[in-house]
Amino acid sequence: MTTLKITGMTCHLCATHVKEALEKVPGVQSAVVSYAKGAAQLDLAPAPHRMR
Repeated sequence: MTTLKITGMTCHLCATHVKEALEKVPGVQSAVVSYAKGAAQLDLAPAPHRMR
């Protein structure tokens, strides 16, 4: 889990919009956003390994 500080949310609907936006980012498998805590917890996909 990766935690991000989120500022500017003024209501629970904001948290819903932030969650939906984060889950559209490539590599983000899921997001939990808390308006009360001003934070988001992200479950990230494993980074692909580079072949050299």
